[in-house]
Amino acid sequence: ATTIAVAVVPQSHLAAAREAARTVILDEHREECREEALAKLEEKKREQVQQFNKMFEDFEGEYGTMNTKWERLWDDASYARYWYNWESGATEWTRPAICNVCDEFIDPMDVKCFSCDAPRSRANMELYSGISAAQLKAKRLAEEA
Repeated sequence: ATTIAVAVVPQSHLAAAREAARTVILDEHREECREEALAKLEEKKREQVQQFNKMFEDFEGEYGTMNTKWERLWDDASYARYWYNWESGATEWTRPAICNVCDEFIDPMDVKCFSCDAPRSRANMELYSGISAAQLKAKRLAEEA
């Protein structure tokens, strides 16, 4: 004959096992939520750093670096802005492209600063009047035709 033994576990042991499982599940959930929150905070931090860097670059593009010798001034007689280099005494009535690395004047036709070999900043690219690669290609195609 076959004997079947049934072990009866007291209710208090089942409740303790359930509570332990619940604690494990909650701890895992809390850890997942914590990791997700940290990832979101890290992404937000990256976005804010990018926004700050863009604002700083825009500010430097408009007003120059902390070491610039160029000042944007106002002429009451002509009701116009002009730029003045307080070291050299040079005056420009159109916004000059000033290198954000060495503070030298960048010719409107040059794609970079030839004093320090730095590329134009984003703000200085707006002042670039040289020929673009697309314009150069179109010009060459027109000449070949």
